[in-house]
Amino acid sequence: MSKVGVEDEGMESRYRYKVRTTSNGMELIFRWSNIGGAKMAIIFIHLRR
Repeated sequence: MSKVGVEDEGMESRYRYKVRTTSNGMELIFRWSNIGGAKMAIIFIHLRR
């Protein structure tokens, strides 16, 4: 997977998230959380109009 568009990284309390906007208007939001020692990765994909 090639790197397209802009990348923005941020910290929010217990959550680490990365937002990647591709050239075709898709927005990928990767979110990691470390709650109770369990590592969960949630990916949100939506179209930006």
